[in-house]
Amino acid sequence: PVFGTVILVSGLILNQAAMLPSKISRLIETLNNKGHLAVMTQILTSQIDFSSWYYKNDPSHIGFFTKKSLSFLASYLNIEVYFISERVVFFQKNS
Repeated sequence: PVFGTVILVSGLILNQAAMLPSKISRLIETLNNKGHLAVMTQILTSQIDFSSWYYKNDPSHIGFFTKKSLSFLASYLNIEVYFISERVVFFQKNS
């Protein structure tokens, strides 16, 4: 994809945010048409042993996400999702 406007947000928005869909939706609304919201987080993969995963030990992390759950969130919010790496996700506003 070609990236236009980008807002960088710390990973805390995903892992520490209650009411995540409404928070992401409000951020997406601030973007220009086809703008991007870049988020850093640690994506939970099948290669990760959750019981020994360091990331879950942070008491401020209240949610964990897989590619499937982030894709569902994007579909629910009618936005696109691009997995840049196992730690970086871009959401794109559709209009």
